[in-house]
Amino acid sequence: MNLIFFFIEILLGVVALACLIRFLLQLSQVNPMNMVVSSTRRLTDRFLNPVRSVVPSGRFVDTASLLVAWIAMSGRVALQMLSGLLQYEGNQSVSALGFIFAALGISLVRLLQFTIWIFIAAIVASVILSWVAPQSTSPYAQLARDLPGVLLRPVQRVMPNLGILDFSPMIVLIGLFAINTRIIPWLNGLFY
Repeated sequence: MNLIFFFIEILLGVVALACLIRFLLQLSQVNPMNMVVSSTRRLTDRFLNPVRSVVPSGRFVDTASLLVAWIAMSGRVALQMLSGLLQYEGNQSVSALGFIFAALGISLVRLLQFTIWIFIAAIVASVILSWVAPQSTSPYAQLARDLPGVLLRPVQRVMPNLGILDFSPMIVLIGLFAINTRIIPWLNGLFY
């Protein structure tokens, strides 16, 4: 039975991550003709098309992909709680409603944590690529440059122009690490 839980948990994690990435790609307005973006869209269309008929999406906010990511992550967290991999330190005789709220809350925190790590990886990749291959036309390089733009552009507007130096990735990384080390543990404490 644990093996079945394990495979279902991995499947739900992959679905949640793929839908979250699709949400972030649309939020960041990454070129839809990019090979990585179109592959992600083809992969997630199976899960999202039935939901899109019920849940409306905005121009830059794909609510259906965020909802499916949250539901899949909630299922994954619930399986972890049921199988004992995730220790719920609350009252051991928790009600079904409390269990559901805990799973939904923990899954929101995990999606936020995944989002932070995706942005950190994209920013680090774009900085390294700017040193190693600044003119690269690879779809992965374009994705690494375009994805963190939603976080970098507001900081670049506020920062003074320093010519060739751009400190906005460093400022955004410090902010993301601060959120990950200060706010995420506090949010986890609300649901554990």
